[in-house]
Amino acid sequence: MSQDARGFLWIGTEDGLNRYDGHHFKHFKGPDGLSAIEIKSLYTDPDSPWVWIGTRLGLNRIDTRTNVITSFDDAPFKGQRVGTIFKDPKGKLWIFATEGTAAVYDGKHWQTYEICGGSSGKFHTGLIDEMDRVWLANSNGLFRLAPGGECFERIELQEPFNSEPLVH
Repeated sequence: MSQDARGFLWIGTEDGLNRYDGHHFKHFKGPDGLSAIEIKSLYTDPDSPWVWIGTRLGLNRIDTRTNVITSFDDAPFKGQRVGTIFKDPKGKLWIFATEGTAAVYDGKHWQTYEICGGSSGKFHTGLIDEMDRVWLANSNGLFRLAPGGECFERIELQEPFNSEPLVH
């Protein structure tokens, strides 16, 4: 669930995207332009009229002024479940797909990052810290991308974290 600058609530479900205006719901499904009706993540961009939508089969964006949905068919994770979406302090959009793809979008171009050494897994969550390091948690552990880095390095975890997969 996410709220845009105009106060609309955006709610993703297994049956599509819903906008609630405080009185009524508007429902969006595949024929409206979504790559899939199963919504997995939402991110409201505070600097634009867009809500970014992660689905079971890729990334979409809705313009909250016009309700026009754009599907990003050129994204490096097309056909993958998009689990996490957030924006860094430089305005770049980070997307983590559950098939092991980490990508950043500057508004025009995509850049992908891998796990150093080739280990991957389903990405569950990510964030950027105050030192501009990007962190990932997935079924194989915790990973960090340093500013200017080329790949995510694995962070060795101590007890009790090293025996269970990180999921959130």
